[in-house]
Amino acid sequence: MPSNTRWRKQQYSQVILVGVLLLGLALGVYGYAGYREKASLLPVTFSSGTQETSRVYLEIANTPSEREKGLMFRKSMDEDRGMLFIFPVERQQSFWMKNTYIPLDMIFVSSQFEVVGIVENATPFSEEQRSVPGVSQFVIELNGGRAKELGIEAGDKVNLLSEIPPAA
Repeated sequence: MPSNTRWRKQQYSQVILVGVLLLGLALGVYGYAGYREKASLLPVTFSSGTQETSRVYLEIANTPSEREKGLMFRKSMDEDRGMLFIFPVERQQSFWMKNTYIPLDMIFVSSQFEVVGIVENATPFSEEQRSVPGVSQFVIELNGGRAKELGIEAGDKVNLLSEIPPAA
């Protein structure tokens, strides 16, 4: 039978090894979850001439229920995140902020992926209808003030860096 000290060292080494393996597994799962989350988001940039903004990642709202809920009930959103509302046809779009906790910029986009207009810093919880002159098929919501930070203006192009699903 091994000495008590030797046996304790073996047990201690095994516990450390199991702990390291569990930590590695946890970090791997966490990293994969972050990768999967980002993989399910639509990356886009905006450009004006040769200037291009940094990338933002958009959740997709392409069904009536997803478009109706939008970003309601959320208390915060990462700086590089937002939501893309996809409508079946291009028309005058109108949004409100009912049950929305965070101020948002609403970027109205034509079927040709050109920014038609922007509603900046829409007031949380407001039921006032917000829109811009002209028709759009897409609306991108970002944190309030983010459109100005990125230098997004009417006439800019929206660059989709992967395919968008059709509207339902």
